[in-house]
Amino acid sequence: MCVGLPTKPITFHDMTDDLVYREVQLTGVSGRKIWETWEDFAKVMKGPYFKLDQVIGGRFPMKDFEAALAQIHSGVPGKMILYP
Repeated sequence: MCVGLPTKPITFHDMTDDLVYREVQLTGVSGRKIWETWEDFAKVMKGPYFKLDQVIGGRFPMKDFEAALAQIHSGVPGKMILYP
């Protein structure tokens, strides 16, 4: 994955070999109000309707990663958080 600001225009033709043979996925944002978007998102996260606990299935120390995997395999919904 490459993140950055190119110094010259990049065309689809420049990357044809990588896209066809290496299945590279390109994602980009252009012409958006980047900082305003992040500020809006930060407001949503701090609001009463965004409850991150609803998407977390469990929290485990890194040494207990097998217990986290067991939770995933047993069908517990949500993301498992591993702490160092």
